[in-house]
Amino acid sequence: MRIHPAAVAVAFVCSCSKGSSTGSFDGTLTKLAIEVDYATNAQPASAADGTVYDLVRANIGRLYQGTNVTVDIPSAVSSLEELKDVTGQDFTGDQLQAIAAKHRSQTSSSTTLAFYVVYVDGYYNDGTQTRKDVLGVSIGNTGVIGMFAPVIKEVGAGGRLPTQTQRFASETTLIHEISHAIGLVNNGVELTSAHQDSANGKHCTSTECIMYYTNESTNSLRDFVIRVVRDGNTVLFDSACLADIDNAHAKK
Repeated sequence: MRIHPAAVAVAFVCSCSKGSSTGSFDGTLTKLAIEVDYATNAQPASAADGTVYDLVRANIGRLYQGTNVTVDIPSAVSSLEELKDVTGQDFTGDQLQAIAAKHRSQTSSSTTLAFYVVYVDGYYNDGTQTRKDVLGVSIGNTGVIGMFAPVIKEVGAGGRLPTQTQRFASETTLIHEISHAIGLVNNGVELTSAHQDSANGKHCTSTECIMYYTNESTNSLRDFVIRVVRDGNTVLFDSACLADIDNAHAKK
């Protein structure tokens, strides 16, 4: 398998797949599950009490609000698995898939949409060079997402509250990527208004939405995350993206 052609853009990028996951909004899905592992020294940042992914849970939960879909996301660092056999300074898409093949315990089915997220203590190798500007990659429609801890930490270092900024940089990346995978923006979920930034792919025109395209770049992502930390925002989608999702549920 290869990295999707749209997987990497520029500067602290979280990748964007073009194809949405089958069954995301057709009424057959009953569970969305996110499994997270991490290599030694690449443990995801958590809140002071050890909790993780509150922001991911709130946002992915909102996308399935009012449905019978159960959203299963880890809630504590203690529930994540450390992968002591994962080492190296850079990782290709094939290497990330090999990690998933060895350690992944949940896969997608007709009723379950499963994502496998692995944090590595290294950088993305696109096949020609090591990319120290890539925060995360999604490998086609496999559900495998690689997260690069040194880059996440660098984004966090630019904030006044480094640990919080690092944690939310990681979480906003996952929200953005998973949202593309389940159909946003015009990536399988029909638009209800003209809010796609077509010049920049499957992204929202609103600068305040998590699906805005520059929320994948260095300073813009950092600024967006700092606003999340400062303002205590919970749901990071704008009203147009939420209207699309709600309409998709209503039409099933």
